[in-house]
Amino acid sequence: MGDNTESTAIVKAEPLPDLNIQEFGRREDIAALGNRIRAMMPGGEKLKPQEAMAAAQYALTLGANPFRGETYAYTDSKGKLQLVEGYKLLVRWARRQCEYAEWYKPLENIGEQDVGFSCFILRQDKHDLLQTLLKAGMDLDRAMDIVTVSAGGVVRSNEMQGYNAPPKGWTWEDVAKKRALKNALNKSHGIPSLQEIASESWRVNGHDTEPDDWEDVTARMSPAEAEATAEYNAKLREIHEAEPTVANAAEAEADLFGEDEFNEPLEGEAEPAPIEVEAETMPVAHIWVIDEAQRFFRWTRREKGLPDAEVLRALSIKDSMANYHGSYEDAVATIEDYTHGANDGEQIPFPEEDANAG
Repeated sequence: MGDNTESTAIVKAEPLPDLNIQEFGRREDIAALGNRIRAMMPGGEKLKPQEAMAAAQYALTLGANPFRGETYAYTDSKGKLQLVEGYKLLVRWARRQCEYAEWYKPLENIGEQDVGFSCFILRQDKHDLLQTLLKAGMDLDRAMDIVTVSAGGVVRSNEMQGYNAPPKGWTWEDVAKKRALKNALNKSHGIPSLQEIASESWRVNGHDTEPDDWEDVTARMSPAEAEATAEYNAKLREIHEAEPTVANAAEAEADLFGEDEFNEPLEGEAEPAPIEVEAETMPVAHIWVIDEAQRFFRWTRREKGLPDAEVLRALSIKDSMANYHGSYEDAVATIEDYTHGANDGEQIPFPEEDANAG
């Protein structure tokens, strides 16, 4: 099968010209994100504070999420800061536009010590055209040349010299393939706008997360665990934001009914004596933190043998414990009733008593 495009395109991380961090974003936001990058990202501890802040500015400028591998920062063998976009953002955005199949072939006509691959992309919306060409009698290789897009990615020998090493868990072949994939997707699907990048980067399962929602993410978490943690925190934040304060409720009532109209006595009517009532304590919704929810699910799995989905149904909630406003004790009592297994002498596993559970 022929390569119908230039096959030696290279993606290189460009060095940041300087570390001026005042052009994009508020300085406090950049500093906070930079601190999280150093503390939470793999290899982040190797970055100097100013380099981490430059990486944070780069991510904020793009609207990309570094906690999902969408931007990377590292220092090369010469000690220069390198900033580069990760491929995961482009892949997720491209699949949302149109699903595709990909495959690779080693590149020819490159340096003897270089590593290079061509990436071929067949978009799902090209399947009908492919079938039409084949039914018309066209040779498969020729038809594939028409319906596919390809581009190359190369890792040059000087990039692999000295102490340079590919990312942890990768080979130089993997790096070359991902560079080829990024180039090919840019040709087959286009390049997302900054607005599309921002929307795609921080949205997790329909929830718009914020940098603070990723604060509990650690470098040891898998991508799925990191996203689940951020999604949970986003749900908690959305619940807090949706609940009006007492002051806001009073102001809304005054705006709706007119404060003076109902408070002023009618003409000739005596001023009503104030009525003293004891303030009633309103119940406050319990906010579940991640550790508490994890301990609760460990208990339901081990002691009750219930899958998580069944526990959520028993509590009449969906998705996660972020949607349950009762206390830990309320949840335990509900599950005890649900399983009809409560024992009078059994001690309720309160969170603080289960803190060391594995």
